[in-house]
This record gives sequence, structure tokens and C-alpha cells, in this order.
Amino acid sequence: MNKIKTLKIYKNNKNTIIDFWANWCAPCIYLNPILEEIKKKYEKKIFIYKINIDKEKKISKFYNVISIPTIIFLKYGKEINRHIGLINKKKFIELCNKLINY
Repeated sequence: MNKIKTLKIYKNNKNTIIDFWANWCAPCIYLNPILEEIKKKYEKKIFIYKINIDKEKKISKFYNVISIPTIIFLKYGKEINRHIGLINKKKFIELCNKLINY
């Protein structure tokens, strides 16, 4: 396992989003532009990690990811929300605001 990366994510004391995805996943590809907008909109408020499940299997297992796309919202390294499957921009922003205000 990439222990350093996992611990960095887990111990991060900021608002964090982890996007578990794969190149072959059409819904994951669909989410990319939304994630880019989220990244710009919340640049100093939320840190985003993109984890390719084919390359980072142990990290995916650590977070119990069984389906993609999976978006995990962390506050101080603690999971406060998880969304599995496709998500629209409005709902994503709602979840980001919930993360910031948690």
C-alpha cells in the first residue's frame, strides 16, 4: 500500500474530497468537468484527491470502495459523507457546502 499517501489523506486536517475512479468508467469521466469546477470554486477550502482504483487498489480497499464513482467527504480525516454513483453539479455543491459547514 502507498502508506504515505493513505496517511496523508487520512490525517489531513482540512476539508477533503476523495474521488475514486477508473479510466474505463463512463460516469467517472462524466464527473471530471464537475470536479474541475468544484476544485476552482473551493480552491482554498477543500482539498481534492483523485484515486484511480486500478492503480491504487490498497487505498481503495482501505476506504471500502466497492463501486465507482465513489466520492468520500472527509473532515479532519473523518468520513462525514459518501456518494456512490453519478452525481449532478447542484448536489455536489450542496455536499461541498455541507462539508465546509460541518
